[in-house]
Amino acid sequence: MVVGAETFIPQIESTGFNNGVPVVRTAAYPGAFANDETSVQQQKTRDILYDQVVTGLTTQITQDEIDRIAGVAGSAQYDDVIFTGSYQRVQEFYEVKEMSDGLPVVPPTQEKIEYYLQFTNMAATDVVAENAPPAKKVIYAYHVAVNAIMAGCPPEYMPICMAITRCFENGNFYKSLASTHGWTPYVLVSGPLARQLGISYSDGMINEEANKLIGRFVSIAMLNLAGYKIKENRMGTFGYMQPFCFAEDEQTAINIGWNPYHVNNGFDLNDSVITCGSTLTWGNPVTVGTTDAEKAMQLLAWDCTEKQQNGLGNTNPWESRTIWMTKGVATTIANGYSSRDALEDALIATARRPLWMRTYAHYWANTGSKIHMNTTFDQHYADIKSGASTENVAADKVETTAVPQWLQGVVPYDTIDTTQTINENTDAQKRQKVITTGFVITGGDVSREFQVMPGGDCVSYEAYLPSATKWNNLMSELGYNNLSTYYLN
Repeated sequence: MVVGAETFIPQIESTGFNNGVPVVRTAAYPGAFANDETSVQQQKTRDILYDQVVTGLTTQITQDEIDRIAGVAGSAQYDDVIFTGSYQRVQEFYEVKEMSDGLPVVPPTQEKIEYYLQFTNMAATDVVAENAPPAKKVIYAYHVAVNAIMAGCPPEYMPICMAITRCFENGNFYKSLASTHGWTPYVLVSGPLARQLGISYSDGMINEEANKLIGRFVSIAMLNLAGYKIKENRMGTFGYMQPFCFAEDEQTAINIGWNPYHVNNGFDLNDSVITCGSTLTWGNPVTVGTTDAEKAMQLLAWDCTEKQQNGLGNTNPWESRTIWMTKGVATTIANGYSSRDALEDALIATARRPLWMRTYAHYWANTGSKIHMNTTFDQHYADIKSGASTENVAADKVETTAVPQWLQGVVPYDTIDTTQTINENTDAQKRQKVITTGFVITGGDVSREFQVMPGGDCVSYEAYLPSATKWNNLMSELGYNNLSTYYLN
């Protein structure tokens, strides 16, 4: 038996099923636990939950329950035809089976699947991922091809789709995606493959055709391969934006003396790399109206203190961020910071938030803990300052520092208590290093803007192609130049 709020009952049932328990009996608590006083919780437990618990533990599980939660177990094999019908009937089939994101899909015929697999280094039944939450399904190469076709991706996108699927089972990517906060997944394509396929990094980039199609694959694959379902185990209160894709202006990075993102992440310059991450915000850039590198860095730092996890930054004060900057902004900042690491060090020291603001958010906006019912604001401030554990972190990194530049003239003191909002990148094995703050030069050179994208951690994998000869021959037939022509020095 699991007791849960009413809206989370489907998530409890699907979590149990996906972990090998066909039916998890549940007791539904009306409303939200955290919004009720202790006396109300006790009354609801006696009057509403108790009978549900007794019934759930003393009655036999029925076949109707099993069918409702699990449906009819699918046993289709690779060579099986699972449906035949008109284009309209195919759309209806996928809708009824909850295998579509609500938009039209391309029917994945056997002939197309076999052709798409030629653009990979895997056979149809080779395993791409075998423990991707929440469904924890074994995902075969042909599954990836099916979903790429459904999304409208051309066959040459298969190496990208394969790498995205590998990201699904990495904890640094999936850990945030089921939350009531609407994390939007995104894909960064780096290296020569991005240039060969024309993945855009210019202005308006995520609306370019290639970028949109890869985002559509993420949407469908999260549903069918990973098993994320809206209102069942993706619990975003206001729903979700469509995933998106973009590339980096790697030549500009080289020109200003910085490593491209994937090189900073442990890969070689001409490796083709797929990075999956997620963000909690969209479309709120900052225009940089100065050519002073330090002032530009301070603007970055200020915006990082504003763009945190949850709307007010009331939980983890230093969650991951990816920072986009256009060519003009990157060039300005590079005049004062010779590498991405140097910029990160400056931001760690500068992007500090007044502890009073941090405490206010944590005290009043953290509904699950009822802090204000158990202690005073002043005591909670003192607790955080002295190193008390808060949600998701062992302790805040609090120091007495000079007032941040953007608050001078507002705060009538020379020094105040502040908390760190950017954490150092973690050291991990090459090709799977976790970047907690990533800098990507993208968005073209029309505007001088940056955009802070706070959200989940990123994970990167190399996009594996078939042999160079086979790839170049296949791409030549489609009108592409050889991959090596897109290498950088």
